[in-house]
Amino acid sequence: APAVPSLAGTWYGAIIESRSNCAQAPNNGNRATYGQYSIGIGAGSSGNISLGLSAVTGLQCSYDGNFNLDGARLSASGSLSCNDGKRGRWQSRNVAVAERAMSLELDVTLDTTETCTVFTVIGGSRL
Repeated sequence: APAVPSLAGTWYGAIIESRSNCAQAPNNGNRATYGQYSIGIGAGSSGNISLGLSAVTGLQCSYDGNFNLDGARLSASGSLSCNDGKRGRWQSRNVAVAERAMSLELDVTLDTTETCTVFTVIGGSRL
């Protein structure tokens, strides 16, 4: 079988969020921004994963956690923190990786300065 392209590296693209159940009602709804993602992932079938987001808006977030690879299916979960005070937990829903494109679908629960349920899609491209 051909090797599955690695998620590791630098990607550029959109992060799209659909927020619901927020404590502050104006924060509900859909949001999108553009950014750069630096993804680190261990070799092998399990280990640490990290994603650093630098958005054009100045938002910076770190997603840190653990991953498991079952065949070609990658699942991961962990915690996140952002420079605007948002903190929470995340769990992957679906992950797709090709040589020059990737898509990460995450279920996020914010639990600090804001409490929301967030469906997040991170889409990226690379050269």
